[in-house]
Amino acid sequence: MAVIGRAGSNPAFGTTKVNGNMPKLLLYISSHALAGSLLRMEALVKSLARWGWDWEIMVRSPLALPEWGYSRDLLWDRVPIPEPPLSQDEGRLKRWVEEWVKGWDLWVEGEEEVVKGFDPLVILSDMAPQPLVLARKLGVPGWFIGHFNWFAYLAQFIPFSGALDEVGLAYEGARVAFVPPLSWGQGIFPLLQEIPLMGGTLDDEEVRSLRLRAMKKGFPLYMDSLLDTSREWIKGLPSLGPIAWLEGRVGFQAAQLALVEARYSSLTMALRGQVPCLVYYQEWEPMESMAREMGALGVALALKRDEWPLPEEVSTLLNKALDAYKTLSSLYRLEGSQFVMEQLESLSL
Repeated sequence: MAVIGRAGSNPAFGTTKVNGNMPKLLLYISSHALAGSLLRMEALVKSLARWGWDWEIMVRSPLALPEWGYSRDLLWDRVPIPEPPLSQDEGRLKRWVEEWVKGWDLWVEGEEEVVKGFDPLVILSDMAPQPLVLARKLGVPGWFIGHFNWFAYLAQFIPFSGALDEVGLAYEGARVAFVPPLSWGQGIFPLLQEIPLMGGTLDDEEVRSLRLRAMKKGFPLYMDSLLDTSREWIKGLPSLGPIAWLEGRVGFQAAQLALVEARYSSLTMALRGQVPCLVYYQEWEPMESMAREMGALGVALALKRDEWPLPEEVSTLLNKALDAYKTLSSLYRLEGSQFVMEQLESLSL
């Protein structure tokens, strides 16, 4: 079985044992692009390893084992976890949801044997409601972690009716929901635990070095590939001068301005790197709420997908955003995985 950390390697907490065995954590990770799942789970798993806490970790997800997972020797299985499409056609979406919920029993039955064999101390789901149904059936604490859920999302397009009842009941069965900033629609959970942002931390020295190299070529700028049509517009901003285009996670945090779509991962990376942003959103949740929260913090301009900011708006953002970043509360600056780890530790004692 995969082991994170070494026995007794953290004297401050001692060697964590449950009936003589190391406690086990089962993670269900969403594949949905808006979810920010990998960013959060990477932070949690790496924090467990860094602190030397002795947990056995199993991950079940539609996603392939990411690059960071190889060094952690995780037990990682690719398992379908059906989730709704980003459709806004009410009639077809309602029928899809009804069929989706009907399939939960079959999904739970397929997971039971594996989960019973692993015998986790807690089941943690990022987004998907089915693992919470599984946890309730097996009598295991089911935890949720995320910034939105499918009940709240679907309720925008489907009238409150029987189609969503089972989805709501699944989320209401969570023992606790860990909710970071940029969250929306989490009132469905009986018990909420507010935590700081999870994920997005990078090596400051690497970021600083890349920024200095880029500045020799021009203004360091990052752009989501989804927004590539904005490239010609940004080139036309005379106040920026020559552009040094940056790519990748390190490039994002090394930028002095970023054009990004309103997704949890992108906005968390921006907050971690203190990067001013033009945040583009589509007019449905949670995208609009996330973009507007960034705007209210003073670190971004929230823009609809077809909007272009005035040059003076960009200049004002660049002049004020860094000061705004300095005044952010600890919820936006600290690493939330530490707070989840403390809850795991208390559960295992």
